[in-house]
This record gives sequence, structure tokens and C-alpha cells, in this order.
Amino acid sequence: MSLQPPTLTRLEGTLPAMALLPLDSDHLLAAGDGRLAVYDVATPTCPRLIGQLEGIASARQIAVAGRFALVTARERGLWVVDVSDLSRPRLVHRQETVELATGIAADGDLIYVAQRLYGVELLRLLPDGHLVHLSRAITDEAQSVVVTPDGCCVGDWMTGKVTRLRLTATGQLRHAGFARLDGFGDGLALVGDLLLAATGHHSQTLPPAERPGRGHGLELFRLPEHGAPIRLGGLHFPVWPETLNDFWTVRSDGQTAFCADTHNGLHLVDIRKPHAPTLLASFRLPEQDFGRRPADGSPRRLPDCVTSVALAARGVAFVSGLCTGLWLCQSPLADGTAPRRETFADQTPTVHRTLRPRPPRTLPHHRRVLAGHDIRQLWPDGDRLWVAASHDGLLLLDGGDLTLRQTFPLGCVHDVCRRGDRLYVARDLGVLELLDILPDRTLRPVARFSQPGVAIRHIHLSQDGRFALVSGGTGVSCILDLTALPDIRLAHRHAPGGIQYGDGFPEHDLDGIIPQNWHYTGLAWYDLRGDQPTLLRHDRTPRLADQIDGIGLFRGQFLLAAWGHGYLLGNQHGFRLHSVPRHQPHGIPSWDGDRTVLFSCRRNGTIQAYDFADPTHAVFLPERSLVLNGTPGRIHFSPDGRALIPAGHDGLLVEKP
Repeated sequence: MSLQPPTLTRLEGTLPAMALLPLDSDHLLAAGDGRLAVYDVATPTCPRLIGQLEGIASARQIAVAGRFALVTARERGLWVVDVSDLSRPRLVHRQETVELATGIAADGDLIYVAQRLYGVELLRLLPDGHLVHLSRAITDEAQSVVVTPDGCCVGDWMTGKVTRLRLTATGQLRHAGFARLDGFGDGLALVGDLLLAATGHHSQTLPPAERPGRGHGLELFRLPEHGAPIRLGGLHFPVWPETLNDFWTVRSDGQTAFCADTHNGLHLVDIRKPHAPTLLASFRLPEQDFGRRPADGSPRRLPDCVTSVALAARGVAFVSGLCTGLWLCQSPLADGTAPRRETFADQTPTVHRTLRPRPPRTLPHHRRVLAGHDIRQLWPDGDRLWVAASHDGLLLLDGGDLTLRQTFPLGCVHDVCRRGDRLYVARDLGVLELLDILPDRTLRPVARFSQPGVAIRHIHLSQDGRFALVSGGTGVSCILDLTALPDIRLAHRHAPGGIQYGDGFPEHDLDGIIPQNWHYTGLAWYDLRGDQPTLLRHDRTPRLADQIDGIGLFRGQFLLAAWGHGYLLGNQHGFRLHSVPRHQPHGIPSWDGDRTVLFSCRRNGTIQAYDFADPTHAVFLPERSLVLNGTPGRIHFSPDGRALIPAGHDGLLVEKP
């Protein structure tokens, strides 16, 4: 029985949500507002909350594999929740992904996680809910991912692409073609061989002056057995000039496409003729307050953001509002039949037993230590080395051969630094732990800082030890006052717009002044000379560095890669640009104290070596440069000048003499 006209009805008493996913025809998962909620939706118009798990912040998307729900949470990684008892969802694991976890899709026990500039990470789900890293493939800007028969397709954001990745028999992801979109790329859906791509923000094809706000739409492709998607048709949604929030999701029953288009609303599209889709209806949610516009401080009152869609039956979908909770949408194309769907109890993941992590590649000029660990950061300490090893905790190595002497199970450790006899450890994505090193090599807790809204992946101490500068993949960086231990005070908070995709600070300040490289908003300069840290200024234009680049110290100056133009040396009073013929540095620069600088790029897996004997004319050193499978962090040097490289899933690399 057809439903005329299309309807959108608010489901009172439901919680705000960022992501939706049906478990079976009677149950719905909703992640957002700091929780994972389970609804009984046997009667779609009257959903009933039957279970929830508190504490899941920054949720973005959900996938289900067997008895586990997997929730991506950006800077908070990937949450694995046992939902076998729907009334009591239980957290079993929290995985630190390569970078900010956004999109997710499951194919049996294979989990694809889209991580923006850092590509798609392929993980294997173990029976206990833990995950093993298999491989990673870089695409332009992976926002969402959908499983295909031979791998996956990725919605690439700003460049406006659908990128196809092929899964090899050894568990590697290989590029297999792409198709261009007119708008910014994001959500995907696959119905048979019909691939649907939701787009937003700005057009990629119109004359530049006409592009803003004209990229919202739906594009349809045929997915061939191999190769790039083949475009069939598409249509545009109404122009929407606001760029607040990015949620473009599409779900389809094969007749209707339900498209979540952020503040621009929900759009229903008839896709029965893929070459000529037609718009059935558009709905916008009630207006809400979304703060003030950064440019002029004017109030920003907009329709609520449509964040996600989940099919309930053919022609019927649940829709989530960022502020207003759940809605039920019914399409006029419903024919009264429900899509075929397994019950949740029957969903057993396919086990890909032949896929294993790739064996480490032999490097002729480097020795690999700690293979099999995820090595994030290092801190040399004389003949000892402190190692932040992600889920394996904090490791202590010593001796000329850097033998593993001790493991400290402090949780998920992302960064470590030492000052005197005290360690400063970033753990569990939001905790700063201070520990004294005792003569017997045990560690004694001194102080701890954790506060909602403060993500901590990277730590930098001021030269005088009074302040710790912390950041962690959000739009906020903080300066902590360490002068009154065991109390640690939040002394300064900065949210200038943009995201800290990596480590944006140098090792420490110079004479009380320190910069930070912000994603798309430029360099911020902080003054640490007084009792209260302050923002000295924010150089928003011109944009000097790429968002994947960091800052280092070189002979009393700050050094950073210039965005496609070489490198910059200078201080708060100005920088001087220098070029390297035929080469472009990228990443975080580290100076060996003599004449060599290594740039370590986590995104690309590259180590670029340069001779800085003449700082105005650096020379590329191919013999000390590398391309890695892992995601290298900031490089340090041994007392004899050998590079110590924390190479992520490639382990710890030690340069040979």
C-alpha cells in the first residue's frame, strides 16, 4: 500500500544522535550525545529505549559484525561494544586507530575505517572484540566507506571523488580507479551494482564564483566487476551556503534514496531510473541555535542538522537530528514489502583466515626493534629509551642494542617525555599522567589531569617546565599549569577553528614563545613568559604550512615545511622561505644537532633527509630517506647521531652506524 504524500514525523522522547544503524527489523542502534542507545522499533512509530552505554563521545558512524557494534569516534578512536544482550551493551575494547576515525564498514571480521587524510585502515576483528591492524591505503580525504565484492569504495571529501580500493589476497588495499563527483564526497551506499554517493558543500565543476553551496546532491554509478565506477546520473539539492557540520549520508531500498544533507535537510529521491533520478520531497528539521558565526559574531540559527539515516522497511527510514532526536520518514514508493534481512542472532561474521599483517620489510640501513607493536612516540634518556607503544603501554629499552627491559601497562600510551626524574605520559586519549622514576626503575604516580573536552595525544613541555602544551585531534589545544603539583590547572584553552590532525607544536618554546600549526587557520603564537599563558596572535593568512606538517627547532629558530614551496626558518617576527630543487619537505622536522634534518610524514609514511650545512640551501639526502608501511612520528637521535624512528605499525626503526 503506497503512502501519499511523503511524511516526516518526530519520534518524541528519543535522544539526539550522530549515527544510526539497524540491527534487525526490530532493533535500532543510535550513537550520539555521549552514548550508544538501543531501541526496540518493532512498532516504528513508537521506538522504545531498551538499553544504552554511556561515555561514547564524538561518535560518527556505526558498523555491526556478529555480536559487536563498532563505533567510530574521531579523536577517540574506535569503540567495540558487545550488544549480544541488547538491554546491557558492554564496552569490550577501545582501539586507537591510525588517525581520526570517521567512516566505518564491516565485511565479516574485516573492518574498514576511513580516517580522512590518513586513508582507510583495514583491521581484523578477533573473537574477543580486539582488533589487529592489517594494512592501510591513502586516498585523498577518506570520509566514508562502503564494502564492495572485491574491497571497498571511499567517499573522498574536498577533492570530490569516489575511490575504489581492491583487497588483495595478502590483505593489502590497492587503488582500482576513481570517479569524480560534482560536490564534496562523503556517504556511500551500494544496492546490487548501483553505487550511490551523497555530496555536499561546494560544486567542483561550475565556474569558481558560482561554486559555493552548490555541491549538495546525489550521484549514481554502476560498479563494474573491476575498475572505476561508471557514472549513470545524478541531481542537485537546493543550494545551501552554510558550511557548519559535515554529514552527508545516503541509504536506499532500491527504489527510494534517503539522503541526509546536514542542515540542508533530508531529501527523498526516486532512483528507479538511475540515469534520470527525480526528487520526491525535501524536509528541513526545526531551527536550533548553533552558536555564533566566527566572522562577525552574528547568531547562527539554522535547521537542525540531519546526521544519519537507517532503513526500517522498504520506503520507511529512521532519521537522526543532531539536537532533535529521531524522526520517521515514509516514502510514497513503498510497496508494502520489507527488504530481506537476517535477524541479528544469525549475523555471524565471515572469517578471513588467510589474511595476516604483512611481514616487516627489510631495510638495509635500519634495524627494526619492537616489530608487531604500534610505536607512536619516543623519548631518549641517555642509554635508555622510553617508548609510547599504544595499546602495549609504556616500554623501557636500554643498552646499545635497545633491549626491551620493562613494560608498564598504563593503558593506551600515545606520547611520553621526560624532565629530570619525572615522566609525562599521554594515555587513553585524554589523560596526562606524571610519574616519578625511582632508582629501582619503578614508576610512582605524582599527578594526573583529565577533563571533559580536553583530548591529549601529544605533550610538549615549556623550557622552564612550568607548562605542558597538549593537543589530541580535536579543534582545541590546551596549556596546563604544572607549578602547583599535584594539582594541574587548565591555564589556557584555544579553539581557533580547524583540527589538530597531528603534532602541531615544536619540541619546546624559544625564550617563552611557541607556535602551533593549525589545520587551515595558520600559525597560532603563544606567550609562556608570564604566570598566565596568553595567545600572542594568530597568523591566519597567509597559510604557511599544510595540515599534515609540524614544526621543529633548528639552531635557535623554528623550522617547518612550507606548503608546496620548500621550507621556512624564523621566529615570531617572521620567516624566510627557502627551496630545495626537485624536492618538497613534508611532515615534522627533527634536527640531529649537527647538520642533518629529517622530515617525518605520518600520512605518507615518508622520511626525507636533508643536509642543512648551509641552512639557506638544504640538500636532499636520498641515502638516508625512506618510504615506510607505517605512520612515523617525531624522530629523535641517539647520542651518536643515529635516527630513532617511531614508525607506527612498522615498529621502532634504528638507523645503523
